[in-house]
Amino acid sequence: MASGVFVPSGSDAKIPLVQRAPERADVLLGLRPEDITIGTEGPISASVELVEPTGPEDIVTLDVAGQRSVVRAPAGLATQGSAVRLGLRLDHALLFDAASSERVR
Repeated sequence: MASGVFVPSGSDAKIPLVQRAPERADVLLGLRPEDITIGTEGPISASVELVEPTGPEDIVTLDVAGQRSVVRAPAGLATQGSAVRLGLRLDHALLFDAASSERVR
């Protein structure tokens, strides 16, 4: 991370952050499943591996640059095997030190 921009490993996305971590710090970006949205626009691409219907919403398992992620989405929005873009509610993001896993600020 440099100058308040998070670049996910294995991705060319550049995500501006509200929080600031120490310069050159290796950090992990933490978001709850409800703070990630699925659509056709967003800074990160993903493929849908599994959709678990739970009534009014689905639990969606994604492959994001080789990493497994799980999000909650409105029912019927995602289809297994499809490509999607992820929107991020960065005002809810948490930053963690990559080495110690301690929360940064």
